[in-house]
Order: sequence, then structure tokens, then C-alpha cells
Amino acid sequence: MAICPKCGEKIERLDVMVTRRDLCRYRDGDFDNEENIGFDIDYWKCPACHAVLDIEPNMEAADGFLMV
Repeated sequence: MAICPKCGEKIERLDVMVTRRDLCRYRDGDFDNEENIGFDIDYWKCPACHAVLDIEPNMEAADGFLMV
């Protein structure tokens, strides 16, 4: 089980901040028909102390951190 380097808690998962890209349609002053077309991982956070962790912004790096 991974240990947060900031607070020392044992953690089984990570929180993640992502930026989404959506395709929307605009008409008559409103957006509708939202469709997610992708996302970028911004950073990973500890679910216990909410500190931003120094982990590369990809799922492979997160998996490696959690497998420790």
C-alpha cells in the first residue's frame, strides 16, 4: 500500500484533477448536447490531506505510485 509523502497516511487511491474537453452545441443563448471528447490529467492529490503529489500526470505513473 502506498504512503503519502506529505502526511504519511496509507492510501489505496488518488484524487485527480482533470481538464475536460467537451463538444457542445449553442443555440438561443444556451448550451446543450454536451459530449465529452477528451481530458488531460492536471495533477494527483492525496485523498487524506489533499496535498498535490509529485507524480507525473499520467495513469501509468499513478499506478506505479500506488503499487509501492
